[in-house]
Amino acid sequence: MATDLFLEPLDVLHLRGNRLFADAGHGEATMPPRPSVFAGALRSRMLVDRGVAFADFLGQRVPDAQVRVIVGEGPDAPGTMRVAGVSLGVRQCPRDPLTTWHPVPADLMVVADGEALRAVRLHPRMHRECGVRGSFELPMVPVPETTERGKPQSGVWMRGDALAAHLRGDDVEPDALCRSSCLWKTDPRLGIGLDDATGSAKEGLLYTADCIALAPGTGFLVRVAGADALLPDGGLVRLGGDGRGATLQHATLAPGHAFPAGVPKGRRFRMLLATPGFFPEGGWLPCGVRWHGDECVLELGGLRARLVAAAVGRAEVASGWDLARGVPKPAVRVAPAGSVYWFDEVEGDPAELARLARDGLGADSTDAELRRRRAEGFNNVWLGEWPDAEG
Repeated sequence: MATDLFLEPLDVLHLRGNRLFADAGHGEATMPPRPSVFAGALRSRMLVDRGVAFADFLGQRVPDAQVRVIVGEGPDAPGTMRVAGVSLGVRQCPRDPLTTWHPVPADLMVVADGEALRAVRLHPRMHRECGVRGSFELPMVPVPETTERGKPQSGVWMRGDALAAHLRGDDVEPDALCRSSCLWKTDPRLGIGLDDATGSAKEGLLYTADCIALAPGTGFLVRVAGADALLPDGGLVRLGGDGRGATLQHATLAPGHAFPAGVPKGRRFRMLLATPGFFPEGGWLPCGVRWHGDECVLELGGLRARLVAAAVGRAEVASGWDLARGVPKPAVRVAPAGSVYWFDEVEGDPAELARLARDGLGADSTDAELRRRRAEGFNNVWLGEWPDAEG
């Protein structure tokens, strides 16, 4: 069972990226943050609530049986708890239901139409049909279904009900789109390096770091699966760098704004990465997708489908801070959230698609790092219809 929580920051947040300060002296923020930020905050709160010390958790000496099952026996042995979704949540008043907002997925191109924004769907075409040449690995390439010219806009978010409609194959209305500056802004902060021995400032060690300032009434909607027995009902959590505080409460969502959970019908579908994808074997290819001769095939239990097109952004690096050990986590490459994969020739048990939508990619893997990353919230997916192209 999954529970939706609303985490509303009390101040700006340090959501640090993976770039070193190096000679630039500037730390960039990652927005939206990795799902592991919320997994770490909630796990830490549950350990504190149950009186489990980090030293015992690190040494796999957790005395609480319920904690061992849900949080895990240690950092390398995660339990049933998994972050199953992350979005922004917005409300006008404290008791209002939340509307959700998500980054625009890769199968939509947003262009400016005067002051307004307009979303254009990308649809896979055979290479020869769209007059392009290249070293494409898959037989089809996604192209925008429009004859009008326009410059693609970045930093655009879409409302949760519009995302659900998009997955059903419907058009996205312009009023369901907004620029990220309506939801959050970057707030640069100046810092001074300190001498660990004396606690005084070190000469010449000035630096800047980006903080994230969310708009009033805006916070993070986090879906958590497999942890109902230990999830806190309220209070505070430490969120992001420097332990900045955020209030926590169970979320009430506006109609149509639940995380998409539909399962497509027919013999083809789209798969969107709801959170970054960690695929240790395939790189940009999702878990369960492998080459068979000149075809790329998804094999999932009793289901088989052919991957024919993909819209995947440049690989990102995910790391983080290991609170139990007090060291950085290993850096891994991930496919960015919002990446889209198109499958056809679906055969087999349709119940496997429902399981994929519920559990995400790599649920049956024995890879230790993949199991840890899945528990942190990586590899969640949404499934959508693959509508016919217009024209």
